[in-house]
Amino acid sequence: MVFNRGKFLLLLQYLVIISEHAFFGHHPFCHSIQTDRAALLAFKRSISSNPYSVLSNWNEVTQVCNFTGVRCNTKHHCVTKLILHNAELVGKLSPFIANLTRLRFLQLVNNNISGIIPPEFSSLQHLSSLWLEGNNLEGQMPDSFSLLTNLAFVNLQFTGEIPFSITNASLMFNLDVENNHLKGELPSEKVANLPELLYLHLSYNDMVSHANDSNLVSFFTALKNCTILDELELAGMDLGGRLPSSIGQLFGNLTSLLLQENRIAGSISPTLVNLTQLTALNLAYNLLSGTIPAEISQLSYLEQLFLSHNFFTGSIPAAMGQFQHLGLLDVSNH
Repeated sequence: MVFNRGKFLLLLQYLVIISEHAFFGHHPFCHSIQTDRAALLAFKRSISSNPYSVLSNWNEVTQVCNFTGVRCNTKHHCVTKLILHNAELVGKLSPFIANLTRLRFLQLVNNNISGIIPPEFSSLQHLSSLWLEGNNLEGQMPDSFSLLTNLAFVNLQFTGEIPFSITNASLMFNLDVENNHLKGELPSEKVANLPELLYLHLSYNDMVSHANDSNLVSFFTALKNCTILDELELAGMDLGGRLPSSIGQLFGNLTSLLLQENRIAGSISPTLVNLTQLTALNLAYNLLSGTIPAEISQLSYLEQLFLSHNFFTGSIPAAMGQFQHLGLLDVSNH
């Protein structure tokens, strides 16, 4: 029999394709699923403690898409989600996670992961959700994250300042960096370039307001570009300054405004009544003075109102008895 090397190679290639289709259920894939397996096993090796054994089935035998916390795209047969919450994992973030080229959700909330976010993560071009809250991460968000144009939801723990490069993620709708040690001025220019923001949570950081911590006007003015903002949280930051009288004209859709535990002084502007969708308002533990404006009773959707521990004078407006949905009211210690 004459050996035809060309036909043999074609036949071999055909058999490989057929076997891959049989194994992967006729789904095209972005790269070898073994690459995803190797990346996940490299991450497992970077974990020094796995007390709840959530990674016990991460091995060479179990199918990758059956690993605990792993989800795959059935069309491309690639890992698209890595979600491990409250597992008390101890270790580092492996840069090999960047080899999960189709990863869209990376959520490792409430573990004991330390170190920095590897700059290699900037190659995760499909990443849209990054949740790393409740870990022991340090350093700054890599500037190379500006390449992650699909990133829409960020929930982190960091030092330093929020990098300006975050503005390149123009589709971002949730920026939650609460309970960190972020410094610098409130990120006015940065949020002004994130018009799709729905949720802005900056509470319990070490930021300051402008002009030696005495001017909140420029920050609130910058938020005018965030026309669909739903929640604004700046609690526990020791911010100084006054609430601008224009605050009622800035947000048409705001439902939650949390500014407690700061050093905000001055009076409450009656224009606050223009925040017609507001359901939660917390101004407790500040230096506010003057009278409580009766107009506040016109916030018909208000469910929670906290004004305690300020320096208000006068009586509580009788009109505040007209709230129809109010379930929590605290006006003590003023």
